[in-house]
Amino acid sequence: MNSSRRLQNDLAALSNLDDPVRRRLYEYVASQDRPVGRGEAAAAAQIGRTLAAYHLDRLAEHELLSVSYERLGKRRGQGGGRPAKLYSRPPRELTVSVPPRDYLLAGRLLVAAAQRDASGSTSEALAEAARALGAEAGTARREGRATSVPAPRRAVVACLRERGYEPHEDDQGVIWLRNCPFHELAQQNRGIICTMNLSLLAGLLAGLETNDFSPSLEIEPGRCCVVLRPRSQRKPSQSQPARVGERTVGLGRAGPREVVDLAERPKLDLKGSFPKRRKAREVRVLTEGEEFFRAR
Repeated sequence: MNSSRRLQNDLAALSNLDDPVRRRLYEYVASQDRPVGRGEAAAAAQIGRTLAAYHLDRLAEHELLSVSYERLGKRRGQGGGRPAKLYSRPPRELTVSVPPRDYLLAGRLLVAAAQRDASGSTSEALAEAARALGAEAGTARREGRATSVPAPRRAVVACLRERGYEPHEDDQGVIWLRNCPFHELAQQNRGIICTMNLSLLAGLLAGLETNDFSPSLEIEPGRCCVVLRPRSQRKPSQSQPARVGERTVGLGRAGPREVVDLAERPKLDLKGSFPKRRKAREVRVLTEGEEFFRAR
C-alpha cells in the first residue's frame, strides 16, 4: 500500500473518534486490561446496548478495536449459550502527519547505531540523556503546579498520563503502565529502549522530588516494561539494585515475568541486557556454518 492510500485509510479510521459516543466507547475499552462486552461498554458510555453494538462494530470495522468471542457464563459446550462478542484495543498504531514525517525511522536508525557500538558508550549516553530529560520534565511540572495540587503521588500519575503511559494504580499502590509510548522501537531492541524508558521515568521521579516510588523493569506482554512500586512495598528481590544484566523472575498478573531493577544506576552497560540470548544464537549459527564449509 502506498503512503497516499495509507494516509487516506488512517484518516478515515481516526475520523470515527470525532463522534463523542464512539470516542467514549473507545476510551473505555482501551482503558481495560481485558476484552469488554457490549453490555458493559454500553453501561460505561450510558447508552443503550443496541446503539453501543452499532458504534463498537464501526470501530472494529476500521481496526480501531479488535473482536473476539467467548462464553461469559460458567457453562461450556451444549447449553452454554452463544459466545459473547468482545472488544479490545489492538496493537495497531495509527499516525497521521501532514506533511508526511517519519520520526519512527529516525528512532530505528538511532537504535541500530547503539546496537553497533560495541563499547556501549552510545547506550550509556542515551540513558543519561533520558534521565536528564525526565528530570527536566519533572522539575517543570513541580515548579509549575499550584499549591492546591495534591500529593506527589497524584502528580506522578498526572505526568505519566500526559505522556501517554496510561497509568493504573492497583490496590497495593503499584502503578502499572498500560501503554508504552516507545512500543515499536522496543520491539527492535528491548535492552536499549526499555532501559532508556527506565532512566526517563527515574529522572521524572527525581524531578518531582518524590521518593514514594521505585521504578523497575518488569517485562510482561501487553503493557509498558516499567513498573512503579511503592518503596515501602518493595519485594526482597528488589531490595538492592541489580547488577547490569542481572535478572530475577517473579509472578506477574499475566504469569512469570522478568524483574530488572536498575533504577539507581544511571549509567548502564547494555552489553549484558536482554539481546544477549540473540547474540548467542547468532554465534552458534556462524559456528555451524563454518563447520559445514569445513566438511565440504
